Amino acid sequence: MKILVTDPEGYVGSLVVACFTQQGHEVISVSQANAGAALSLIQLAVTDLQNFDAVIHTGEICGTQALHPQIAGNLHYRDAMHLANLAKAAGVSRFIYLSSCSVYGAGEEEYVTEESPVRPQTPSATCKAAIESDLLTIASAEFSPTILRPAIAFGASPRIRFDVVLNNMAGLAWTANKINIPGKGLSWCPVVHVLDICQIINCILQAPRPLVHQQIFNVGDTNHNYQLIEIAAMVAEVFQVENFSFGHHGFGDRGLFMTFDKIHQFFPDFQCGWNPRQGAEQLLNFFTLTDSIQSHFTLTRSPYHRSENHLFHTVSIA
Repeated sequence: MKILVTDPEGYVGSLVVACFTQQGHEVISVSQANAGAALSLIQLAVTDLQNFDAVIHTGEICGTQALHPQIAGNLHYRDAMHLANLAKAAGVSRFIYLSSCSVYGAGEEEYVTEESPVRPQTPSATCKAAIESDLLTIASAEFSPTILRPAIAFGASPRIRFDVVLNNMAGLAWTANKINIPGKGLSWCPVVHVLDICQIINCILQAPRPLVHQQIFNVGDTNHNYQLIEIAAMVAEVFQVENFSFGHHGFGDRGLFMTFDKIHQFFPDFQCGWNPRQGAEQLLNFFTLTDSIQSHFTLTRSPYHRSENHLFHTVSIA
């Protein structure tokens, strides 16, 4: 397959590029930040997308949302729909958009499915919900958008994020020998490893197009809904940390509980290969290896090694 992937410098996008390249696909990446790729997304023309089999739009650049959320949302919406309309005009038959469980908001229902109403509560989630809606609107017999709503991602990546729950806990356990638990720790939090997200993208690309045409899928495993205190306990056991603190980060006691029956009905062979404890073990190995490499090539330790880093204090469950 010839595949266009956006945001190769991102947490998920960098892994998507690596995974599909290793599988032997021809992968071309485009950047939203005009860095890390040969092309910038907004500079694309219809002719650039001709002869592609699929486009994988891995989402928006998260850091820009915090600075100017409304402007960033408008630009991300513009970029996504620009790309989708170009792909449709160029005859690209498959378009996968990596949205987020954040479109459900705080999860007022006992659990959320793909049929649950979306209640985005942040500019980023509002942007994603708008992109989802308009992508499905432009579907046609020749153009098949598929929407993915992953649970909260975790795990190592070439461009790792630390503003997601498990990674944040692991990062602070490594640097400061403690774990901050948002709220009272009772909120429900669905999680999925980034490699499992890559796995389901591959399943969708290999599936008959009518099966995934105009479909929305929650991505994860119903058994991988955990209360925050449970995730913290797994991370603490792996990192051998006993120092816990609780915070007030706007978390209610409910959080979000997702079900994933649909994706397992459509793809019976798909199974999430990673649980949170395995993810924590992977991150411990990742940090240890990174530290070892750094020590080998430099005489001075990183200023972030075993010291508190403000990057680990902003936690998001979306």
